[in-house]
Amino acid sequence: MTVSGNISYGLKSRHLPEQEVKGRTQELLQFVGLPDHSEQYPAQLSGGQKQRVALARALATEPHILLLDEPLAALDPRTRESLRIELKKMLETLDVTSIFVTHELSEAYAISDKMAVMGAGRIEQIGHRDEIFSEPNSEYVARFLGQNVYSGRVIGNSFPLSTIEINGIRISANHVSNVDNSEVLVTIRPEDVVLSSDLKPGNLEWKRADCNNL
Repeated sequence: MTVSGNISYGLKSRHLPEQEVKGRTQELLQFVGLPDHSEQYPAQLSGGQKQRVALARALATEPHILLLDEPLAALDPRTRESLRIELKKMLETLDVTSIFVTHELSEAYAISDKMAVMGAGRIEQIGHRDEIFSEPNSEYVARFLGQNVYSGRVIGNSFPLSTIEINGIRISANHVSNVDNSEVLVTIRPEDVVLSSDLKPGNLEWKRADCNNL
């Protein structure tokens, strides 16, 4: 089928008036930026254009929920990056709940408002994207996000800092209440690592780490 045929397929199956089908199809072609491609066939389109046609086809019947299952996975990196930005803008204009499935963390962060991290078929954590990245609630989520995870023990706990021993090395972290002499998991984001010859940095930000009870 042509681009128009693909987009109008769901509308025709509902036996809507021909003029309504044509009008809605033209609206969607404009929305996805393909008004001049209506009579082309899939083999004549780029990967990004095919994905936009697929989105328009899914939107044609005005669904209550839109499921996008790795829609950018088959695209080359440059096309994927540009279409990600376009798709984000499109989704923001739609009055429809959209579920976007991806294995790419950067993609999930760029497109989502709320994120759910799944592991072994179950949701490990759900929340705002910034909350997920800054406060992973389990070892699985932390490792999935690319964070370093270490097992340690709290050996000192005096506000505003806790002292944690990891394999004989002592580090300072934000104070955690009621964990004296407890085993904890310490997560350290790679982007928070600072190399310095100063043994006593005055900036407490250098001493931050996130601790979770085992």
